[in-house]
Amino acid sequence: YRKWIAKKRPQLTEAHAAARLKWVEERKDWTEEQWGHYIWSDGCSVEKGKTGGVKWVFRKEGENPYQVGLVDSTK
Repeated sequence: YRKWIAKKRPQLTEAHAAARLKWVEERKDWTEEQWGHYIWSDGCSVEKGKTGGVKWVFRKEGENPYQVGLVDSTK
């Protein structure tokens, strides 16, 4: 077995999924010019003094460590 740090992922609710689907369907026929008005970025937040705890996932050699073992990051 090997240990891996578990990835944090927020739970995707039915409401979130429906909102995402609606957003995509409204823009499915947009032109490249229309998409040019959007700026894409990865979100990240940093809080001073918050270390959180490391959650470990244990997997056998050869298993994908990121396939399962996600940690819910909702508050």
